Amino acid sequence: MYNSARLPKHSPIALAVAAALCAGVPRAALAQEAPATERQLERIAVTAEVDGVRVEVASSPKFTADLLNTPQTITVVTQQTISEQNLLSLRDVLATVPGITFGAGEGGGGYGDSLTLRGFTGSNDVTIDGFRDSAQYTRSDTFNLEQVEVINGASSVFSGAGAAGGSINLVSKTARLGDSSQFNLGAGTDGYGRATADVSREITATTALRL
Repeated sequence: MYNSARLPKHSPIALAVAAALCAGVPRAALAQEAPATERQLERIAVTAEVDGVRVEVASSPKFTADLLNTPQTITVVTQQTISEQNLLSLRDVLATVPGITFGAGEGGGGYGDSLTLRGFTGSNDVTIDGFRDSAQYTRSDTFNLEQVEVINGASSVFSGAGAAGGSINLVSKTARLGDSSQFNLGAGTDGYGRATADVSREITATTALRL
């Protein structure tokens, strides 16, 4: 063993010990004396806007929960989307929904249309306000539709017999409070012409009329 008291002043070991002591003391002092720094972050405000296209619940009372908590894939095409994209027929509306193959019948009158939902024939799985549309009267134009609800996947529990690949529910326009009027005119080639009117009038605080 070596005694540090007996080491020469310029001994390599003594120099190493002294250097270590000199290097450690200032660092400890600086670590204790350095003041803590604080940084103030800018305030960020998060706001939300009401989305007129988003639908929270389905129109049918058979769906007791909102769409987010319903164990079914449901796509809702609202009246705002129909109007903004100028979707004039059911075929135009269903073209915006994935998983549907549409074959129009002769004359474009709606009768004879062929619908395929996820590989299953869905021509008889179209309902109007929850009632089966056997005559297919309202498939040629969307002037009187509030929205179109497409339920993908087996849904016979909600839609009755059939509905192996899904079902389509056409929601009709209903009277609502407040006065509003909307008129549309359209013309095109091959003798095409279209005129629609949507008039709503509030009669009392709880009663309204819509034509």
